[in-house]
Amino acid sequence: MLSVRHQSISEGPRWRRYGALPSIAALLAAALAATPAAARSFDGITILSFDGNHGPGGDAIARGDRIIVFVSSRGAYASVSDSFQGRRSCLAAVVPNSFTGRSISFGVDAPLELRRQRTRTLCPKFTLTFEGPKTVRVSAGQTYSRAQRVLVQVPFVGVDFGAAHFTRSEIRGVRLGPVPDPSEVGALRPNHGEAYKIFRRQVGENGNYGTLVQGKAAAAEITGWPWDVLFNFRFSRKYDQPVASSAFRDAAIEHWGQPSSERPGRLVWIYDLAGKLVRVSDPMTNSCRATVDPWLKVYNGVFSHIDPNAVSGDLGPWGCSVILEVGASTSDAGVGGFNILAWSGYTMALNHFFQRIEE
Repeated sequence: MLSVRHQSISEGPRWRRYGALPSIAALLAAALAATPAAARSFDGITILSFDGNHGPGGDAIARGDRIIVFVSSRGAYASVSDSFQGRRSCLAAVVPNSFTGRSISFGVDAPLELRRQRTRTLCPKFTLTFEGPKTVRVSAGQTYSRAQRVLVQVPFVGVDFGAAHFTRSEIRGVRLGPVPDPSEVGALRPNHGEAYKIFRRQVGENGNYGTLVQGKAAAAEITGWPWDVLFNFRFSRKYDQPVASSAFRDAAIEHWGQPSSERPGRLVWIYDLAGKLVRVSDPMTNSCRATVDPWLKVYNGVFSHIDPNAVSGDLGPWGCSVILEVGASTSDAGVGGFNILAWSGYTMALNHFFQRIEE
């Protein structure tokens, strides 16, 4: 079992490898014990509503309906983004020595033409101050000061990669978490501004279909963890003979348990940072349910599928430890095969935001 925990901005080492590896219950107890003190702190990821599209916020800072903040011991970052596709209107580094726990400032004092840098725009200076557990005052210049809602907070937590919801994601010996064999990942490579390592493991000998697990790993040199960590993988298999749809569903539930949601031929399992199964019908007060929402395609109240390309930029399923989707390849003869996609949203978040700090 492998367990790690990232630290808040006020703590010491960025990661720790536990000696006598604790259970997930011990890790969660520690995380929950820290919750009251962190309730009005920007440590971790905070997503705020913002009146930048249909209000004065757009003139004061930038267009967008979300302010996204990431604060850690390695630095802090913020952006004004649009929730529809995740497009960033502006991005900002923290103002040095401005962080007090409940208040922090970002951006630069400069006119717009000086803040434009090729394909990105730096934000003007603005300050965020907690006024309550769910309210943050956003101030910019002498004319803008408004209270905005805290939509989501994702704290730094202990990650127990040996917990049941992680081990349950295992396919042919591959699961989300540390990659023990460095030879299975390639060199660190950028892709649309997001660097990661490509993971490949051969799990059979009869060609690629059904014999190869591929994925993406967060690099140790980015996260500060002692190993590269697999945050996404995919696997496909074709049956020798079609099976009945009901038999496929029964086998999937027997293997992975009751799903978060399903429709004929497709099932999804979503787990929050505490390892609890999150259902599509759960309230947005759960940070996993709230941050995965743009990925969930629901029509007329019925789950359809996961769309990881629905948003980009600084929005993603950051509050989810494991997302697993299983889709059947069906025909009139039955289920001829299946596809599996898995993600760890929290690992994705650390990989993403530590790169944004360097940006």
